[in-house]
Amino acid sequence: NVYVNISRIMSVGNRLLESGHYATQQIQQISGQLEQEWKAFAAALDERSTLLEMSANFHQKTDQVRPKCADAYLLYKIH
Repeated sequence: NVYVNISRIMSVGNRLLESGHYATQQIQQISGQLEQEWKAFAAALDERSTLLEMSANFHQKTDQVRPKCADAYLLYKIH
């Protein structure tokens, strides 16, 4: 799971910072960048999921309406 891997990486970065690692500035920079990129990715994934759900709902509703439209068209042709 990507979320688990990101969490592990962030945890390791925090532990390195807490232990006084010599590359504190780089770790903070990379951790911040990773967090921003992860949040952007998660937001895009949420948006994609929403669009897919909306698309599935649309297709389901069109499947329900299509027979009614066909019936209405046949009635129109008869009269």
